[in-house]
Amino acid sequence: MNFKQRIDSRYGPGVSNQLSEFEQMHLKLARHTNHLTFLTKCKNENLIPTGFILKSPFSSFKASKIMSAASKSLIIERIDHHRKEKRILKASIENKKCELAELIGSEFQNIFQSIQNRFDKETESIKLKQKEKFARLNPIKTIDLSEKVNQTNDANKNVVNLSSRNLTPCEISVLNKGLNFSVVPKSVKALDFVTGIESAVSQLPEDQGDRFRSEASLLLNKIPVPKPNLSKEENQAVSILGKDDAIKILPADKGNATVVLDAVTYKEKYWKRYELANTLNLNSKF
Repeated sequence: MNFKQRIDSRYGPGVSNQLSEFEQMHLKLARHTNHLTFLTKCKNENLIPTGFILKSPFSSFKASKIMSAASKSLIIERIDHHRKEKRILKASIENKKCELAELIGSEFQNIFQSIQNRFDKETESIKLKQKEKFARLNPIKTIDLSEKVNQTNDANKNVVNLSSRNLTPCEISVLNKGLNFSVVPKSVKALDFVTGIESAVSQLPEDQGDRFRSEASLLLNKIPVPKPNLSKEENQAVSILGKDDAIKILPADKGNATVVLDAVTYKEKYWKRYELANTLNLNSKF
């Protein structure tokens, strides 16, 4: 006589099915709990899982923003769903537990412990899968940069090179300044000022406009050439890094470091994500 037959013969027909249903409720709770944890973490980290990425029938920045917002709304809806299901399941499990405990008696504790062990095992299995899934979504945030930074010297302590390219000392020096660093222009772009001046002058009477142009021209000629904040070698390094399509340069989530990745790795890990706001292109910063 197997377990199911023994339970039914001892406590009545259908009790084994109730125990099976009770176990399935626990496994379902494990799934909802882990999905809730995963999606909440994605929401907090501003990440969109692959299954939640909505694609627009046409390509434009505005369309991408709309699809991204819709994907985030979908994540929030699923979070609410899993919270509701978790709450309902926990209440149902508690009611069923009391019902079965009264029906089965002292033997129920051993049966319940077996179901609890299955629940714990299922929880750990799903949790591991979700951790791996999260790591694939955002590998930069899961890298232990503190350890890698500690392995470098003071000269490049803020640069973590995960690419196959060997960075020169000048390139490291430039990257070490951070992605918010701005290079002083080599000359004053007078044309930009002239455009603004002409826009203002067009609203003045002709004689006042001519006088304004003359005075503005004199002031523009007196503007000193800005003092460079990079050496010639560092400027060359900026140019070379900006033209290298084989790498991508991003800010790290921890350690205030700058991370260098192979472009191939970047595309494999990030290309399907909408949230590219945390990634910075070197050309746009230098």
